Amino acid sequence: YTAAAYIKNRLDIVGVFRSLSYVLEVIFYIVVFSFTTPEVWQVGVAICIAQLVIFGGNYYIYKKYTPELRIRRKSVSFNAIKKLVVNGIWNSINSLGNTLNSGLDLIVTNLWLSDLAMGQIAITKTISSIFMSFNQLLAQPFQPLFLKSYSDGNKEKLISELKLSMKLTGLFSSIVFAGFFSLGKVFYALWIPGQDIDLIYVLTVITMLASVVEGPIYPLYYIYTLTVRNKIPCIITVIGGILNVAGMAILVKYSSLGIYSIVLTTTVIMLFINLVTNPIYMTYCLKVKWFTFYPTLLRTVISCVCITASFILIADVLNPHTWVTFLLTAGLCGVLGCIIHLILVFSKDEKQQLLLIAKNKNK
Repeated sequence: YTAAAYIKNRLDIVGVFRSLSYVLEVIFYIVVFSFTTPEVWQVGVAICIAQLVIFGGNYYIYKKYTPELRIRRKSVSFNAIKKLVVNGIWNSINSLGNTLNSGLDLIVTNLWLSDLAMGQIAITKTISSIFMSFNQLLAQPFQPLFLKSYSDGNKEKLISELKLSMKLTGLFSSIVFAGFFSLGKVFYALWIPGQDIDLIYVLTVITMLASVVEGPIYPLYYIYTLTVRNKIPCIITVIGGILNVAGMAILVKYSSLGIYSIVLTTTVIMLFINLVTNPIYMTYCLKVKWFTFYPTLLRTVISCVCITASFILIADVLNPHTWVTFLLTAGLCGVLGCIIHLILVFSKDEKQQLLLIAKNKNK
């Protein structure tokens, strides 16, 4: 059922149902926790409700936009099924690598440091994970465009669309990093007063540093799906994960970095993967020049530096210290960040292309 949204390029509707599932999940928590004793199993029920909403949305899109689709025995290709299964196995291995890279931080911190340190890392991971999930939301609507251009053999158009998506997700990641770098201490002071704000702030900034590069690179991961080449990226991810855990163990045991070891190793490894191995291998998969995506990536990083500097200046001038002044400052920074990024990164043709995509979605 999920194929219908890709076929008709209506992933925006999928986003609506996904947002609705989040809202219903939160409402369920509020109601259940307000009138009953909170239990862990209730979280599972809430997740099931959210998934049912998403399934219902996918079924609705299928019935409305692709009712002609039917499963026919004569259309079944066992070679295609074999390719999908093998590809799925590599995706599972890739998930193992992702777990080693970012999923074991809390366990490692609890075992090798303390439960207090684990709580501080948990706050850091929660914030970074929320913002990381937006990369997927921003990148996904471009995937049907990538699929069509690749299927048509229009490599020039595909590269253009990939670069445009890089700039769009880079816009969000740059603003988020700059915003947290300049206003993170204020946010934590308002949200968790009494905690070690300075430590948690530094941990969060180190963690989110990788997002400056991961943001613009994220849409390019779909290249592995288009070309059905997941083996090498999976192996690199697993190796990176093993090095990450090993690096944590060595730094915790033989250095004075302490809790900083947990976030530093992950950030360094993810920066290397997204700066070196992924961009180069992605161009190899598409059979284009190895430096194809680096100019866009460099411009995005430069934009992030400029946005961060401007946000720091605004934060120093306005000096927010309440939720109202914090939100107003964040809103002003967000608008200014968009303007800076559009000027430094997007070309005139790309701005027109974004407007065209928005108009088509409205229709």
